[in-house]
Amino acid sequence: MANEVERDEAREERIEKEILIDAHSRKERAKGWHLYIEDEMEACESPLKTRCHAVSQNSPLKEGDEVKIVNLASLEKCHAANTILVKVALEGNKVVVPLSQLMPLDDVDEAMQQAIADWHYFVGRGYRF
Repeated sequence: MANEVERDEAREERIEKEILIDAHSRKERAKGWHLYIEDEMEACESPLKTRCHAVSQNSPLKEGDEVKIVNLASLEKCHAANTILVKVALEGNKVVVPLSQLMPLDDVDEAMQQAIADWHYFVGRGYRF
């Protein structure tokens, strides 16, 4: 999966100067991402409706499932899993899944769409916390 996404200089700069600024350790990098996604989720005015675009052995979601992101998993869970995890509503339950599994639907706020796209880019380039 590493480097399967073409380098995007504007996105690289945003990640370096806004998300991971002064983050040197793995824990600091995880915290930077967690805060960035959390801030965008809190500012989002529309429901965070998403569609599963990739299956994962650590998730009950199937490709094409539409779910609403309820909130982020704790920083500790994200750090331990070495990925951004979100809680989604699925069949009346809340389950934790990797954000990289989800794509926002068109009615999600533009800033939140960008935050999710930034995370997909980071993962797609093979970067880690």
